[in-house]
Amino acid sequence: MMNKLISRCFRFPGLLVLVVVALVLRTFYGISVNFDEVNTLYLQDYTQIYLLGLKFYTSGVWPFWGPDITYTASQIPGALQALLVGLPFYVWESEEAPYILLNLLSAASLVFFGWYISQRISTIPRWFVFGWLLTAPWTMNFSTTIINPSYVLAPAIVFFVSILELLPVYEKKLIGKKTAFFSAGLAIGWILQIHMSWVLLPFYLLLVLAFMLKSKDYRGVLTGVIFFGIGFLAGIVTLIPTLLKFGLSTGNAESTIMFNPENLKNIDIFLRFLSMSTADVRQFITGNLTEEWAFLENQIWASPVVVFLFLAGLAKMLVYLVFLFRKSPQPEARFVKYLTLGTILLTYFSYLFAVREVATYTFYLLIPLSFWFGFYALEPLFHKAIWRKVAVAFLLSGLVFHVALALEYAPKRSLFTKANMIDEALKMKDSRLFAYRRVAQWENFARQQNWRKEISIVNNDTLLTFSNSFDEYAPEILPESVVSSSFVSPPFACQVDSVNNFSMSFIFPLKDLNYPRNISISLNHKHYEAHDCQATISIYNKEKSLYWSGEKIWNPGFSANEWNRFQLKKELPIIQDSDAKIEINVWLPTPNSTAKILVDDFRIEFY
Repeated sequence: MMNKLISRCFRFPGLLVLVVVALVLRTFYGISVNFDEVNTLYLQDYTQIYLLGLKFYTSGVWPFWGPDITYTASQIPGALQALLVGLPFYVWESEEAPYILLNLLSAASLVFFGWYISQRISTIPRWFVFGWLLTAPWTMNFSTTIINPSYVLAPAIVFFVSILELLPVYEKKLIGKKTAFFSAGLAIGWILQIHMSWVLLPFYLLLVLAFMLKSKDYRGVLTGVIFFGIGFLAGIVTLIPTLLKFGLSTGNAESTIMFNPENLKNIDIFLRFLSMSTADVRQFITGNLTEEWAFLENQIWASPVVVFLFLAGLAKMLVYLVFLFRKSPQPEARFVKYLTLGTILLTYFSYLFAVREVATYTFYLLIPLSFWFGFYALEPLFHKAIWRKVAVAFLLSGLVFHVALALEYAPKRSLFTKANMIDEALKMKDSRLFAYRRVAQWENFARQQNWRKEISIVNNDTLLTFSNSFDEYAPEILPESVVSSSFVSPPFACQVDSVNNFSMSFIFPLKDLNYPRNISISLNHKHYEAHDCQATISIYNKEKSLYWSGEKIWNPGFSANEWNRFQLKKELPIIQDSDAKIEINVWLPTPNSTAKILVDDFRIEFY
């Protein structure tokens, strides 16, 4: 099949040139947009996904976990995402390296999908099929930039092409059943390590099996299950080390599943799904209506074309709706419509069990079906020469829009605005020189186990002691706040600054401490200038804060650039709440402060 595709490309040199040019332009475009924020408190997903690979490469520690689920402070298990970003650094130690692999994957998959569409709807000109797939806003702004949905496109295309070949949509098959089942399994194994939307995919497999059972193809079902299983095992090879080390732990990813009836109101999922294959330009202009107008004013040369593209996108949506409700001459059109409507309903009802509100990019893996439907809807237009001319203008307008976006955002958002920091991180093999990774809930829990617990009796009173020298963490949970530049007990101390404004937290259920009345905190600290760092004690439950206290650590009597000892004793309030937790931190309240403080040999006593 691949040889056939390659031979066809070389038979059409213009198409081959188009693909190569598109690959280069898409890579430069991805580098130019959406890499703008390195605010260490609220890092963007683009930065965080990039950091997964950068940290793997610079530390050499196997990445057991993947993308974050920020709504629940959880993390998807599996190493695939970090490897996809990090392995290219071994080939070329440059900040652009991950973009090249990503765009090779996405461009290759889009070319494969273009070939498939051209085989199935031969009356649409190939130049439009390939041109639109490679330059549509939803395939340009996702699949070219370093964010986890971008890595979903390639396996999603493989999956849905396989499903369309297994379903009774087409009489003549282009892919064998064994290959299709294997590919579907491989794709699911890939996507489940990248994005939680993978949970939608098994429904399509059930649909395939239902049709096979209806036709009494029992042998085919058995063969399909076997080859699907082989493909799935191949897809989760990078997940197996996580399972071996952490068992069946999900990184608390299951916490994203909850009954959420508020999402019943989101009937616009219908339009969101279809819009992925239209010219949805407003989705990728940052901000509200005021900022959209500012974009048009800043790029005044392109504004008429952008407005035309926006209106053309609305017109495409109208064509989609007409196609959906009007009888079509294509023999497979009925199946196309039913599968599209079924997909929209599946997505709508799935959000009733999602912790977050609806966002189009969260079901980006369905984009192949949106394009598949869209090409069928547009096919009748290409019977007339006038619409072919409009299609040319449409594609050219899309290119102008992307050039305008790149010109608008590259000066402040491009990868190159952070190139110096990333180069330094690569050179020094320290990803923290670029930015800090988020901390997931599972990681916090694992780090809590490093607080050494001791029980003793002093003056007939039970003394419960927890201590942490920040020296005994396993490599995969080593906090990014630890440093080896200075310490009391080797090899590490903990650094608190405006980047990492909380030290390693101590968190413990209050009831498990037998509701203590007194607390004693002692720690070694080293500072280089006056600061407002505090030792804080917080008691809270799921709903509210029950107690908070902060004690300033620095005072003029301490010596700068030397280790000093800080001690604090407090009487705690009487709190008999079985859900309450106590949390103790060293906190630097002033954001963006130049102050830094090192902490070592942290000791907490309850009595």
